[in-house]
Amino acid sequence: MQTEGWRKRKDGTLFWATVVLTALRDEKGILYGFSKITRDITDWKKAQEEIELLYRQVNQSSEGIYTVDANRRVISWNKGAEELYGFTKEEALGKEVMQLLQTNLTLAELQGMMDTVNRNNGMRKELHRKKKNGDDVFVHTSSSAIRNEAGEITGYLIVNVDITERKKLMEKVNHLASMVE
Repeated sequence: MQTEGWRKRKDGTLFWATVVLTALRDEKGILYGFSKITRDITDWKKAQEEIELLYRQVNQSSEGIYTVDANRRVISWNKGAEELYGFTKEEALGKEVMQLLQTNLTLAELQGMMDTVNRNNGMRKELHRKKKNGDDVFVHTSSSAIRNEAGEITGYLIVNVDITERKKLMEKVNHLASMVE
C-alpha cells in the first residue's frame, strides 16, 4: 500500500510524505511483519504545486502563449492562442509554427529573427499572420530562447498580443491625417 499525506516529526514540525507499507511474508506465505518506508517529499510537492499554478496562469491568460522545440514544432499551446488564432491545442501540437501561423516572412528574414533570439535570448517584433479561418491578424510577439543546463537552445517561448484593432485604427488616423494635409 502507498499513500501520501502530512506527517509529524518528533520535534512537531509537519512534512509532506509518501509512505509505502509492505506486508512481509515467509516462503510459506505466513505474515511475519510489515515494512514501512516514509520519504519526505515536501520540496517535490511544493515544486509540483508551483508548476501547476504556473500552468493555470499561462493557460488562463488572454495572450497567445505557446512553446516550440528547437525545430519550431509546437509543444504547448494555451487557451489564449486558441482564441487568437482559432486552432485548438490538438490541432497546433506538433505543427511547424510558421506553417501553422502563416506569415509573409521570407526564410532569410525568419533566420535573421532566429539568430537575434539566439544571440540576445529574446526579441520583440510586430508580425502579420493568418488565423485558421484565413483572417489577417497583427500581433506583437515576444520570443525568448529556452536553454538547458549546458546553455544549448532546446526551444522557444512565444507570447503574442493581438494588435489588429490598434493597427486598423492607426491606418484610419493616418488616412484622415493625409486627407487634412
